[in-house]
Amino acid sequence: MNDCRKSAILADMLRARLNEEQWQWLEQSAQKSGRMFHLALAQCPRRLGKQDLQPGASELAAAAKALPGWSASEWSVDQCARVWLIAQLPEQGFLEAFTRLVHTGDVREHMAYFSGLPFYPAPKALVDLAADGLRSNVSSVICAIAQRNPFPAAHFPEHAWNQMILKAVFIGAELAHVVGVDARNNVTLATMLHNYVRERRAANRSVPGELWRCIIPCAPDELLEEILPAWQTATGLEKEGMARAFKQRGDTIAKSALAMPTTLLKSD
Repeated sequence: MNDCRKSAILADMLRARLNEEQWQWLEQSAQKSGRMFHLALAQCPRRLGKQDLQPGASELAAAAKALPGWSASEWSVDQCARVWLIAQLPEQGFLEAFTRLVHTGDVREHMAYFSGLPFYPAPKALVDLAADGLRSNVSSVICAIAQRNPFPAAHFPEHAWNQMILKAVFIGAELAHVVGVDARNNVTLATMLHNYVRERRAANRSVPGELWRCIIPCAPDELLEEILPAWQTATGLEKEGMARAFKQRGDTIAKSALAMPTTLLKSD
């Protein structure tokens, strides 16, 4: 889908929620440049409100069809407006303009800017900036990149993808909302995450069940030898997560593991 059609998704949602005066202000703001454009971005909450966007079922379905993996279910009106404004910037010079934006502004602005990555021109040029955004210590900014956002799955190289998953795990973000989380599994990530599992067990801490979806499907045989005893004694949500991951793996080893006598698959 071209950038204009993607941008139209946002425009349709905004037109359904803004009055005529607000929409005219937004359209006029898109024609501004430099400091005045930055000022318009900063004014979006005051001019348009911070209320939840709350897209309806039909809007979500249409958006999912047009841009698979993307969802505005957690977006606000000002967030949507900021993304729409940035998406109107010309492709020539976009990287420089976007770089200036992500190096200024507050947390709410950064969250909006990164959540809009699927809508911007020159996506390959934005990969390093997006990956750098994951260094933030603010969970909402990290989640704006990692969750309900098809950009990383489509454009991140493996090392950037793996670092994103690790950061998501460290802050407790749900992997179920990471677009492409299963399709982008790889041996390196499985090994890195299992090292994290070892650390948690050594500290007598529980292991999140969904973590296994990124470990078991790609785990090499020597790693599975260590995982199988844990599978036999796991309980609750971790057991359920491991079971789903073995089913996802689907090979002879996985089928044998699922046939082993284990504790009941019952949530805590």
